Amino acid sequence: MDAIAAASTETLAVVDGVGPTIAASVVDWFADPRHRDVLERVRSGGAQLADAGADEGPGPLTGVTVVITGTLAGWSRDSATEAVQARGGKVTASVSKKTSFVVVGADPGAGKYDKARAWKLPLLDEAGFAVLLEQGPQAAVPLALPVEPEDG
Repeated sequence: MDAIAAASTETLAVVDGVGPTIAASVVDWFADPRHRDVLERVRSGGAQLADAGADEGPGPLTGVTVVITGTLAGWSRDSATEAVQARGGKVTASVSKKTSFVVVGADPGAGKYDKARAWKLPLLDEAGFAVLLEQGPQAAVPLALPVEPEDG
């Protein structure tokens, strides 16, 4: 928490998923003395303002970035995100060239799906997602859905 409070707008803006608007809002929030007072009172009450999982070491999905699009029958969006994060992976809302896997459920967002296909990123259905979570990325890659050629 202290590192975030001390960070500049420029430093925060380079974090994946944080743009200049959010970075500026975070800096403004920490600049308000009332907010700093609330945090200090919470801290003085014994609350830990650090990531408790930081000392656990890397998980099986450390370094893996996942985008989930569409509806998964066996997972809510939050539970799927938590499952990836619990294993050290990261879930982002948008597809980029840094995306490791795109999990495709029913009625996927056309933009995410099309971008993933264009960049030939590994697409996983729900069964492939389960393998990713249980056995890791090496086991999931062979289960990637074939990228169908675009009509044209």
